[in-house]
Amino acid sequence: MTRPLAAFALLFALSACAPQPPGAASAEPPEEIGLRLLAQDQPEMALRAFNRAIAAANGPVARAEAMTGAGVAMIRLGRMTEAARMLEAAIALAPDAPGAPVTLNALGVASYAAGRPEEALAAFRRAEALVSGEDPAIRANIALAEAVLEEASADVELDEFDYDVIQYGHGVWRLAPRRAAAPEERRP
Repeated sequence: MTRPLAAFALLFALSACAPQPPGAASAEPPEEIGLRLLAQDQPEMALRAFNRAIAAANGPVARAEAMTGAGVAMIRLGRMTEAARMLEAAIALAPDAPGAPVTLNALGVASYAAGRPEEALAAFRRAEALVSGEDPAIRANIALAEAVLEEASADVELDEFDYDVIQYGHGVWRLAPRRAAAPEERRP
């Protein structure tokens, strides 16, 4: 091999090792990219990947799954109202999809975080019905939403019942109560 040809071959081989620039074509499906980016705590980039997956989806189930991923990314970005709309659209598109319980659970989390515990409870109950009550995360979400609604109806200050939204894998969300601060620990 001649020296110029060898140098070109080496540069070509090295260019294959370089990271792809944003927007470059990838053999990996956009939904898989979105899931990987969510796992790497990069929800903004994950949302872009899921939007590409929505556009490229072949059929209502694939589109609903990509929409669920986009909704979860929006939850992670704190965009609860948008997330709820996206997740509601995913359920309307494919209510019997295998991922419907995940979508409904995420919808419950978005609704709860947006201050709509009644809607959250309804979504959690629909998710529970689809899994025949066998998902402990969904059961825990129902219990916490019911507790908040019971406490609210008893005129208890909701500030005392503060919850975190915790993700346990893709689309599995749970509401977990935060440790209540002692009166002297509270900030004005």
